[in-house]
Amino acid sequence: MKDRKSSGTVLFFRSPQRREWPAKEKLEGIYRFARARRWKVVTIEAPGTAAAARAAVSGWSPLGCLVDMDASRHVFTPEALGGTPAVFLDFDERLLGGRTFRVNHDPVAVGTLAAKRLSVLGCAGYAFVGYTREWAWSRARLDAFRAALGPAGEGVRHFEFPAARQPTARIRAAFGRFVAALPRPCGLMLANDALAEELYPACARADVSIPGDLAVIGVDDDERLCNNLRPSLSSIRLDFDQAGWLLAELLDQRIADPSLSPVVRFYRPIGVAPRESTARPAAAATTDSLVARIDRQIAAHALDGSTVAQILAPLDCSRRSAETRYRAARGKSILAAVRELRLDRAQELLRDTSIPVAAVAAACGYARPAHFAALFRARTGLTMSAFRRRSR
Repeated sequence: MKDRKSSGTVLFFRSPQRREWPAKEKLEGIYRFARARRWKVVTIEAPGTAAAARAAVSGWSPLGCLVDMDASRHVFTPEALGGTPAVFLDFDERLLGGRTFRVNHDPVAVGTLAAKRLSVLGCAGYAFVGYTREWAWSRARLDAFRAALGPAGEGVRHFEFPAARQPTARIRAAFGRFVAALPRPCGLMLANDALAEELYPACARADVSIPGDLAVIGVDDDERLCNNLRPSLSSIRLDFDQAGWLLAELLDQRIADPSLSPVVRFYRPIGVAPRESTARPAAAATTDSLVARIDRQIAAHALDGSTVAQILAPLDCSRRSAETRYRAARGKSILAAVRELRLDRAQELLRDTSIPVAAVAAACGYARPAHFAALFRARTGLTMSAFRRRSR
């Protein structure tokens, strides 16, 4: 960042979707940039009309405006903004004539990451559940998902829900038939976590199990939603903090150079938050309910540093009995299963994120980095740094 200083008010029009957790992370990124510029950031609810937007801009006389996702092309018009520099977050390229300063998520990186996570599970086929073409970002994620799967992507089945509208009983019935007809085991990507609220009931009605029949991954990592589903939902976490920083940085460039040509910048996913919905489908099916419960405990707690004893504590069984039954069903010890999940996660972090190598051990549940580094090298034959270089 340049040494140039400025001061004044910047308006942040928050998303009308009112999702608290990404709004908070976006604001944290904006605030980090704003402190260096001595900006006062004022958060305003998304206006419903161009007149309301015009009144807000006129009343505050800001240096510029930051506008979070809004589906209406009629609200933030040049007339409503009164010539005030503005940058838009996650706007469809078709809105505002496509000639705007925007920061959007990277749909190719999102779809590619989902494909990488699901393709290692030994699935017989793949599917995608998204929204109609009114939301172009959903189709962009589907296209990227297909492309990243290579030849297997040609057979991806997909279902579209109406954008910004509640599905009818007829659409839900059609979705139920779609779910029942999927190949098993199937790797399924949701365009966002919210679609799990349609998928899970449909699976229950069709007697389709997650993750036994479907390994499912969402997008956004809405922890409140993902952790309250049964089984919990694995999800791709987007770097909303980076989105806020890029938004403020691009506005600063607009303020500094009014002749700057419109540009789009992209923020990327951080990685996958693994939960129960992406346990290996072939390994998930078992007639032993204790083994299935152990699998769920491993998926939920392996990455938080829990020991095997802590993982088994809620299950009301002896360690010896649990180990015997788990090895008979899975062909490996519980500790081996925990290590496998942690090492899978380490490879994802090294391949798909920029998290420092020194922080990977802690992110995978290990308090001793040297011990984890030895395990990683024994599995891959490479140091973590060498693995990152080779995978990229």
